[in-house]
Amino acid sequence: MSYSQKLSIINLCISLCSKYGIKTIKGHKELTSTDCPGTYYPLNEIKTSVLNKISTTTYTIKPGDTLFAISKKFNTTVSSLKLKNNLKSNIIYPNEILKIQ
Repeated sequence: MSYSQKLSIINLCISLCSKYGIKTIKGHKELTSTDCPGTYYPLNEIKTSVLNKISTTTYTIKPGDTLFAISKKFNTTVSSLKLKNNLKSNIIYPNEILKIQ
């Protein structure tokens, strides 16, 4: 498996885990006894990369913070922050805790 293929799988898994709140990853060999001869699939490496990235980070809002500024600080989007925190508007208050990832 090439590096770019592995990176694509990792990014897809991160996206799906974040969107659907998935906390565990299993390969088909962990679910069934089906074997795939001749196929190298670095599942443990992929799992480690994904689970390290999806661990939840939180941020306590400070006076003067905006969702836009927080999104830039954590390299995410306002839409993603709103979705992860069930926010209907861009209004936030000091001392609230936001889930970042």
